[in-house]
Amino acid sequence: MNTLIRKRLLASLLLLAVTGFGLLRPADEGLSKLAASNISTERTTDWKRQDTGVKSSLRDVHFINEQNGWAVGDKGTFISTTTGGSTWQAATSSDFNWWDLKGVFFISREKGWIVGREHFLAILNTLDGGQNLNRQYRGGPGSLDSVFFVNQASGWAVGWQGIVLRTSNGGQSWHLQNVRSNSDLHRIYFADANHGWIVGDQGSVLYTDSGGQKWVSQSPPARQSLRDVHFINEQNGWAVGDKGIILHSADSGKTWVAQSSSVQTDLYGVHFVSQDVGWVVGGNGIILYTKNGGQNWNSQPSGTSSDLFDIHFVKNSGWIVGADGVVLHRPGG
Repeated sequence: MNTLIRKRLLASLLLLAVTGFGLLRPADEGLSKLAASNISTERTTDWKRQDTGVKSSLRDVHFINEQNGWAVGDKGTFISTTTGGSTWQAATSSDFNWWDLKGVFFISREKGWIVGREHFLAILNTLDGGQNLNRQYRGGPGSLDSVFFVNQASGWAVGWQGIVLRTSNGGQSWHLQNVRSNSDLHRIYFADANHGWIVGDQGSVLYTDSGGQKWVSQSPPARQSLRDVHFINEQNGWAVGDKGIILHSADSGKTWVAQSSSVQTDLYGVHFVSQDVGWVVGGNGIILYTKNGGQNWNSQPSGTSSDLFDIHFVKNSGWIVGADGVVLHRPGG
C-alpha cells in the first residue's frame, strides 16, 4: 500500500470515529454555552435532602454543633434536631401558629431566641432547647428579621424600618438603638464580640467595632437590597442580595468590591468556612460555590427549584433551608 492510500485510509477512519461514534457534536449547543459561560456547573454535589415533615417556608437555620440545630419559618414553623438533621422534630405548641418566624439563634443546647412578627415585632426565647417558648418582647407594627448573640447576655435583633434592639441581660429587657437608618434591615452578624455588621434594603450596611455601642454606615458600591452578611474574621467578609449581587470586603467593610456571580437571581444566604471556601444560596434552588474567595463562583445542583433562604455551617457540615420545607445537608469531611 502506497503512502497516498495509507493517508486517505487513516483520514477516513478518523472521520468515522469523530462523527459516527459521537465524539464530536457540533450541534451540542448546551456544552458550547456552558463552556462560554462565566459560571460553571459542578457535575456532582454533596447536598442531600433531609425530611422535615413540614411544608411551610423555612427562613433561617442555626446549629451550635454538628448534631444540634434549629430552623424557623412561616406559620409558626419551628423544628429542631439532635441528630444532625437525620430526624427533625416540630414544636408541639400551637400558641405561635399564626406567627411568621424569621430568625433563630442559640447560644447553647438549651438557651435560644427566635424573632419574627405576630402583626407586631416579636422576640421569643427558650431555656430548654425549644420545648417551651416564651414571649420576651412585643413592639410596634412590623417584623424582626434576624437575631444574634455574642454571649449569654449580649444580643441584638434587627428588622423593619431600621429597628435595632439590644439586650445586655439575655433578653430580660430590650432597648432601641438609634442607628440613623430607615431601611428594612435583614441580617446581623458578629465576627467576634466587638466587630459586627447589619445589612438591609437599598444597599444598607451598618458596622460596629465597639461591641454594638455605636453603629456607623458603610457605603458599598450597590443599591440592591442586601439579604445576608458573613465575616470569617474582623477583616474578611461577604454580603449578598438582590439580582445576583455579591460583595466582598478585606478591610472590615471600609471598602466593598463587587464579585461576579454571573446570575441575576436574588441571593439570600452566604456562609464561608475559610478565607477561600464559601457558599451562596438564592432563588429557584440556586447554590453557588467558591474555593478562591469568590474570584470564581460555580453552581452546585440542589435538586430543587424552591427558593433557598439561608445556609449555615459548623466546621465543614452545612445545612440549607428554603421554601416548601426544604432542608439540604452537606456532611463534613
